[in-house]
Amino acid sequence: MLGPEASNEAESDPISYQEALQQSCYANWKHAIKAEFQSPIENKTWTYCSMVPVSAYPIGCKWVYVMKINPDGSRRFKARLVIKGYEQTNIGDTFAPVAKLASLLMILALAALNGWEIDHMDVVTAFLNPPVNDEIYYMVLPEGIDWLDPGKPASMTVCKLNKALYGLKEAPRLWYEEIDRFLLSEGFRKSVNDPNLYLCSDCKLILLLYVDDLLLTAKDRTRINNTKARLHSRYKMIDLDPARKFLGLEIDRLPNGYIQLHQKPFILKVLQRFNMQECNGVHTPMEPGRRLVAAQDSNKLIDQREYQSLVDSLMYIAVETLPDLAFALSVLSKYNSKPTTDHLLATKRVLLYLMETSGMALVYGSVDMLIGYTDSDFAGDLNDRKSTSGYVFTLAGVAVSWKSKKQSLVSLSSTEAEYIACSKAIQEGIWLRRLYHEITHRELNAIPPSIQLVLSDSQGAICLAKAPRFNTRTKHIDIKYHFVQNACPQGLIELNYLPTAEMPADIMTKVLPRDTHHHHVKRLGLQDGHWKG
Repeated sequence: MLGPEASNEAESDPISYQEALQQSCYANWKHAIKAEFQSPIENKTWTYCSMVPVSAYPIGCKWVYVMKINPDGSRRFKARLVIKGYEQTNIGDTFAPVAKLASLLMILALAALNGWEIDHMDVVTAFLNPPVNDEIYYMVLPEGIDWLDPGKPASMTVCKLNKALYGLKEAPRLWYEEIDRFLLSEGFRKSVNDPNLYLCSDCKLILLLYVDDLLLTAKDRTRINNTKARLHSRYKMIDLDPARKFLGLEIDRLPNGYIQLHQKPFILKVLQRFNMQECNGVHTPMEPGRRLVAAQDSNKLIDQREYQSLVDSLMYIAVETLPDLAFALSVLSKYNSKPTTDHLLATKRVLLYLMETSGMALVYGSVDMLIGYTDSDFAGDLNDRKSTSGYVFTLAGVAVSWKSKKQSLVSLSSTEAEYIACSKAIQEGIWLRRLYHEITHRELNAIPPSIQLVLSDSQGAICLAKAPRFNTRTKHIDIKYHFVQNACPQGLIELNYLPTAEMPADIMTKVLPRDTHHHHVKRLGLQDGHWKG
């Protein structure tokens, strides 16, 4: 998924074909429209027709415009023809999986540890490749068709789709099925842990797919180049060579082989967008000792859209590269429906924290060990007295998976809250361990899968997991949380104790004092980035 772009372009993007041609830069928009129109023509996306069957209804279409700013400050005009999918009446299967972020981070961590090459490729107009076989769709002619295709007969008034088009509800699913078939035919094997991760034993290469973006990694540069050539032979591709930016994440390969992952440019744009770029920074994302509650006074309510836009931008950062923001955004997002001035001030404090820490990055490349940490507060939410679970898993000494989430029920003791948190963390740990060994064992001939280590700071929760017994204080706990009692004796998980002072997952469940917060930030693998110049 990935987040909103903070934009400060002087001229807004046109919202209609007529508006685009009325702007001062209309010549640029016409050039962008002409360039985009060539893609469906080259792909034979449609066939012109003179009439539509009585049972069919032609779907409308429109041009969508965006102007982007290049790194050198120049402007880039883009137009895309989009069918109005909301007018569809016969809708097939629309689900299309996307790669999990933890899969991407694990691949980057292993690449740093093992010296793998990492390349990035982009499929041009990916959704125009798969054929539309089962359904018959008709589309009205695009605006500007007279000058875009002057040779079209006047009697041809509609288009019959031969292939998918952007906006068609089934397009993502059709594209996924199309490239999945191709990769499997080329000798790749689909991961059992992530449907968008493909492994090739013959060429010793790993491929991660995210819609139309492909990340390729292998030890041997020749193997990557050979795979690129096969992809170029089937699709129109853009070769971005060594991956520097993938799904909005900045990827820097350091001289020592380590990989630095950050979102510094996006953070600076967010600060500028909300006019916070000149403010003084703070050292914690939330103020210690201050607790937020739901709106009590209607006079304090603020613009919902402004608050949600700010939380949305911050959530993108917290989910992708800054796990130290996870708890703050877990709290702040609860008030999206009725935000108050207190909530807005707390959200802007996160911006002040980003001012102080915008140079932080996840730097992968140390010890090859996957370790999990789990923690919970107790009744920390003042609105409903529910607790918050948190976990973080590190590989190469750096976080690859993390979560902070309020529990769905009220816990009656701290042991119960910690026990529920352990159950959630162990589920994630088992999946990560399988993913780790699927990649390393099959591609690197590593040792067979070992037990996943998960650390907790609750002796009570560990005892309850390892030595289950009937107890009047725990008899009410839902059966789904007792999953942990089976995982330990089966050898899937080793649940051990770690003192609270050394528990990095503590940062996922509560507001911490400055020194404690900074200590756990380092335990997450966040450090000052290495910046050129």
